[in-house]
Amino acid sequence: MTISDSVYPVDLHVHTDNSDGRESTADVLARARARGLKVVVLAEHSRADNYYDAVALSPGFEIRIPFPAIEISTVHSGSKHHILAYGDAVLDPKFQDFAEFPTRRKRDQHDEIVRDLQRHGIPIPEPDDIMRGRLPDGSFARPRKWMSSRTLIAQAVAKATGLDLDRAKALFMDGYDPDARLVNRTREQTYNSLANYLPTLPVIKIIRAIGAIPVLAHPWWEFPSGKMTTNLMIQQLSEMCAAGLVGIESRSYHYLPTEVPESVDLAAIFGLLEFAGSDYHGNGKSDLGVVGLTEQEFEAIYEAVKGCKPLPAKPRYQAVVFDSIGALVGGDGMAKADARHLFPGISLLGVRSFMDGPAKLPDEIAQYFEHLESAPRAEALRVRSSPVSVKNARIEPELPIADPESPSAASLMAVLHLL
Repeated sequence: MTISDSVYPVDLHVHTDNSDGRESTADVLARARARGLKVVVLAEHSRADNYYDAVALSPGFEIRIPFPAIEISTVHSGSKHHILAYGDAVLDPKFQDFAEFPTRRKRDQHDEIVRDLQRHGIPIPEPDDIMRGRLPDGSFARPRKWMSSRTLIAQAVAKATGLDLDRAKALFMDGYDPDARLVNRTREQTYNSLANYLPTLPVIKIIRAIGAIPVLAHPWWEFPSGKMTTNLMIQQLSEMCAAGLVGIESRSYHYLPTEVPESVDLAAIFGLLEFAGSDYHGNGKSDLGVVGLTEQEFEAIYEAVKGCKPLPAKPRYQAVVFDSIGALVGGDGMAKADARHLFPGISLLGVRSFMDGPAKLPDEIAQYFEHLESAPRAEALRVRSSPVSVKNARIEPELPIADPESPSAASLMAVLHLL
């Protein structure tokens, strides 16, 4: 499959300003109609809150929105992968809370940048007001937006100080005048830290388990830069397929056919469904329908997504988690407290099956511990020396855990929360 100069009628990978796109849902649908598209799927980062709004708007633009989707930032053995999840199951609030972890981490870091700038006397609004665009009448220009960005912060700085955009960015972003820097937080710290991502294989397993279709987005996006090789992609893709991967984006604007090994047909090698989308953000880098599917190709995708059912439930496990004051949290969906408000200060002390017998780590958690073992030593923490008694079952704290104040601990908890 090659990238065509014509406009495809089906685009399965589109973003609006609810995540990191530049245009509203209505503006995206209007552009899709103007370009002759018939089917659009919004695959926003981390959440699908605007799906119902988009469906309600779509008839007025003669655009079909067949099902929801979410794009999740993940990492596997040091390589970053975006995993798309297609299907009605992604609308489950519990799944969306899990999928939002990477975005939540970056939003927290952006909030810190805003606070640092405020401490240096830059009169910018509060982080949420910047993200959602508070207007003079108190309403918001982007009321549903859940993703913040450094560009939005720079625009707020420029408005508050009268600086042009580049000089505003120089106050807190690397790559500009270092003498103007007020906030010393690099792009590498904010965006590329592996602790900001969820583990790829558990994400794929969870997507498939809830009855949605997991798809590897733009697989060759880091190939031109040398961060991905053909052999590494084949190795990691085989592991993803073993975890339950169903599809792959065979076409993407992120690379030209001349920039990837054309002889390597990953979909054919691994028997994956072929997805395609423009990854449209409204930023001039791509356009709706420039990459996509024919209507005939889409029908096979539609049948697969609508026919996908949840996998049979596996034995449930209970994660025994204590915050800094010893409050018990269960990772089985019947928690005595909401784990989200306990960060920082969480330690994983042990995992035990509800059934009698020795404690056993679910595969997803065991794989995540492998990720933790490759993390910086600063994230290692000696477990508490005394055993813990829970429901008359003694659980020995012999498992390696992350520093409760580290993002990896929070990421692990996001995985545990869905098991």
